[in-house]
Amino acid sequence: MSLVTILGNTNSGSGAIYEYLIGRKDTIDPVKKLEFRLLSDPGGINDLYNIYNNYSLQNFNFRLNNLIEIEKTYSKKRTFFSEGLNLSIINNYTNYWNEYLTNIKGFKYKHRYIFDDIKKSKFKIIIKRIISRLSYRNILFKDYWTGVTKREFEIYTHDFFKKIFLTDGKQKLVVLNQCGNFWDPIESTKLIGEPKIIMVTRNPLDQFAELKKWKHMHSPKQFINWFIHLKKMESTHENIDERILKLKFEDFVLDHENSKTKICKHLSIDYKIKSDYDVMKSRKNIGQYINILTNEEIELIKTSLKISNDLPQ
Repeated sequence: MSLVTILGNTNSGSGAIYEYLIGRKDTIDPVKKLEFRLLSDPGGINDLYNIYNNYSLQNFNFRLNNLIEIEKTYSKKRTFFSEGLNLSIINNYTNYWNEYLTNIKGFKYKHRYIFDDIKKSKFKIIIKRIISRLSYRNILFKDYWTGVTKREFEIYTHDFFKKIFLTDGKQKLVVLNQCGNFWDPIESTKLIGEPKIIMVTRNPLDQFAELKKWKHMHSPKQFINWFIHLKKMESTHENIDERILKLKFEDFVLDHENSKTKICKHLSIDYKIKSDYDVMKSRKNIGQYINILTNEEIELIKTSLKISNDLPQ
């Protein structure tokens, strides 16, 4: 399976590269312009996979239930009244998901864990004690799952992704947006095989401008601390992997032809195939900080993050 995932570090402009790629005729966009977050979001598949680093039956069942709940939300269509990522739009998705869950659950058994008991409300605790005294203790035992081995989990997960991403059977490049973790790109995408990865960064001033406008991060000092922390957390030892292409949003827009060449070479696709992506729509997002940030905010961020004055506007 030939696959690429585009990863950004929050309001990074990664969507522009994604739109360029899905606008080509030699690519497939299985989730129809939505971000595929079921893998790496909290409670997602990677969270369940990570329990194998410290396996316990309780931990497996806790993470499994989290995954089941988050998938219910992500599979729904986003409407005015509810959230969702519309995963069910993928051909035969529900059948593939149910098959996947059956495979990774392992064997069912009944048990009663203190871990579950201590989370109960006072009302449920009282009911539980009454039931025990009435000798109906057997109904307090719940169904749990053993899970499968780590290797079996990897095989079943990879097979699940292969099925949902190659829905039309064509040998085209599969393009995903935010399927993985920007700060741990290789390890976080392990379960979908060995995808090519494009990591997108952006001028911090424009990044803060968008966070201020849309995410209510109004303090430049807060942004500076946030930004520095995320830089420290980047998995630099993985970023030298040959499967990773690092690209600045500004370079992609302002030096578009050269950036396209780099992308096509990295993905082994034909540079000559055109895309319906309009680079000029992204151009307006460069230098927008001038109209959103104050001069004091701009100077503080430039000084703190050692940003050159020679920035594209």
